[in-house]
Amino acid sequence: RRRHEVLTGQRTHRPNKPDMAGQIAAVVLEFGDGGHDQPIRQHAELNQVDLVPLYDVAAFRHGNPLRGLVDGGALFVQTSLTDPDAIWATLPIAARTEIMARGIQMWALDTATLSRRHAPRPELEVRMQGVALVGVFLRVTPFAERAGLDRAQLLAAVEARLGRFFGKRGAATLKANLAVITAAYDSVINVTEVLTLAQLPAPRELMEVAR
Repeated sequence: RRRHEVLTGQRTHRPNKPDMAGQIAAVVLEFGDGGHDQPIRQHAELNQVDLVPLYDVAAFRHGNPLRGLVDGGALFVQTSLTDPDAIWATLPIAARTEIMARGIQMWALDTATLSRRHAPRPELEVRMQGVALVGVFLRVTPFAERAGLDRAQLLAAVEARLGRFFGKRGAATLKANLAVITAAYDSVINVTEVLTLAQLPAPRELMEVAR
């Protein structure tokens, strides 16, 4: 049985009532996947995911956001920071240790600034943060690779399908959404890939988490 993979519960088939960002991602990839073996599960039904997006690392103070994230999965954090070591340091030590022990990839991006830069109107800034998350989703999850799509093919597919959602809102809105998705895809930072050795947990800490 295929595991649950997600941003918003979306797999490579189309949901009945998905949110906008999740539906775009699903539609972009459906043609490259072929058959769709199961209906999409909604938020409340998910117990195993490939992507956990956090808009604030303060979530670690209230629970463990990594619970249910598959080993080797992706954690995305919205942050204004750009230095990988500084971003990494915002996480609690226990979270950092668990991330390294389980092979989780931590990604980060300032989607708020990105949306402000590309939104054609101020009132669209918040909505476009969700659209930026589509670019992150397509970059950090295994969907595109499984569909056999490289960057150029993937973004071409995104552009071809954005008209379903934004065509009636005019060319400027369509162009802005494509721009923010592309920018997010290209600029999201793989924090764990570029960490300095000084920031990594000690082997003893990793062994304790593994137990």
